[in-house]
Amino acid sequence: MEAEPAPGKRRRIGLGPALLAGAAAGAVAAPAAVAAGVLLYSSTHPPVGSPAGSAFVAAVVGSALFWLLCAVSRRPGLWLWVIALSCATAMSLVEVFLPSAFLALPPQWRPLTGLTEPVAQVLTALGVLHRAHAATARIRGRFLDTAIVMHYAVAAVTSLLVPRLSAAWREWSSARQ
Repeated sequence: MEAEPAPGKRRRIGLGPALLAGAAAGAVAAPAAVAAGVLLYSSTHPPVGSPAGSAFVAAVVGSALFWLLCAVSRRPGLWLWVIALSCATAMSLVEVFLPSAFLALPPQWRPLTGLTEPVAQVLTALGVLHRAHAATARIRGRFLDTAIVMHYAVAAVTSLLVPRLSAAWREWSSARQ
């Protein structure tokens, strides 16, 4: 997993190195999400843009979360795993049980459908977004399987890479000084 800091010490990392680690993890997570879509969707034209954009943004957000966890926890890598997998599970459950809300999304949210669709589904169920624009059908079949695999793939890539890359960046920058 990750090296345990000395007793009473917390891992220190700057926001910049954490975000760089998130961008690098996003550069790996985006093609991983698209590859999952290609393999599971069994189509020559799976959705490419929105999973890639959503995966990249999720990895960068995960790195900001890791930076925050470094400030409050002695085991930020473990907590990143717990939170990332919990988010993937929650997003998957929302997509399984709530009707699709893609049409209820504001147009500027649509390029990041993988992140915004579950939020829009919950907001539609709560009555915040207008139900007339929401689809009445749930996401089914191959695309549901694909979406769930994408959620967990991005969570795993982010949780694996962000702690390691941010630590490597920190060591590299301290060796340069």
